[in-house]
Amino acid sequence: MDKDCKIVQDLLPSYIEKLTNDETNKYIEEHISTCENCKKVLEAMQNDLDFDNKKVEKIEVKYLKKYRNKLRIFEVILILIIVIFLGNIVRKMIILSNLSNNAKTYATSTNYHRMTYGYDYGDYHKLAYGNDGATFRRIDVYTLENKRMMLFTKYSDEGNEIIKILASKPENAEENTYISNKTYIEKGENKTVYLGQNTSAYFDFSNEVDMFYFGGRRNLWDLFVFSLFTTVQPQEYHGKECYYISAPANKSIYGAMYIDKQTGLPICTVGGNQDENTQLITEYVYEFNTVTEDVFAEPDISEYEIINN
Repeated sequence: MDKDCKIVQDLLPSYIEKLTNDETNKYIEEHISTCENCKKVLEAMQNDLDFDNKKVEKIEVKYLKKYRNKLRIFEVILILIIVIFLGNIVRKMIILSNLSNNAKTYATSTNYHRMTYGYDYGDYHKLAYGNDGATFRRIDVYTLENKRMMLFTKYSDEGNEIIKILASKPENAEENTYISNKTYIEKGENKTVYLGQNTSAYFDFSNEVDMFYFGGRRNLWDLFVFSLFTTVQPQEYHGKECYYISAPANKSIYGAMYIDKQTGLPICTVGGNQDENTQLITEYVYEFNTVTEDVFAEPDISEYEIINN
């Protein structure tokens, strides 16, 4: 091998990588054109380089395929998560909407008796007996056509108190507007009746039912937002098939509700803005088409101290 061949062969790797300048390239190419040995060395180097490049390309292709497969798996998982998430939201929207519509059919009844039991704390079994100075309240609302009667009963260690309000709807009055001119109050042996008050009494069962579901908001977007933050699970409450509905305090006036699956009416609510030591638990019982005129019979006023307003 002469001196020129050594120089050219030393330059060939750089030549192949196109790192040599034009003058050097000319020198190498002129030598190769007349030197068969250096030409073979160049071809061998180029073949080795092509092999290495193909090997690298195969590795890159394999890596890209593996990456794309992982990306597809990730996309499928992400799509499944989104579908499940949205499906759950739609499920809750349908349940809440159906419950609300069912409740509306009962809320417009003109003959019903609703009993509401309220407890100051969570352990109502103790509180119902007045332990620890706690209070147990019951509210009865009787409705018959245009007549309303509310009976408040408060049980406590300090003594029981009963408040009876009779109201009727005046002619041409607005819907759900009732006037009460007599309020009977019994506390122990003391009986008092307040006359001539003409107090407006609010009896809107339909609106109250609406408040159980997303605070009275009725458009589709509000229902979606409410469902987004709300837990809706089938559960039993005192042997009844219900939906347990739990919502954040800023989304509902109640922290949790048990809603009767059949009627859509609440059978238990837990105050949403109370801590666990001061929760207000309220239970509801309903009777429909059982109220008669006898319910609205007034007590013997002669037994009461009369206070005229």
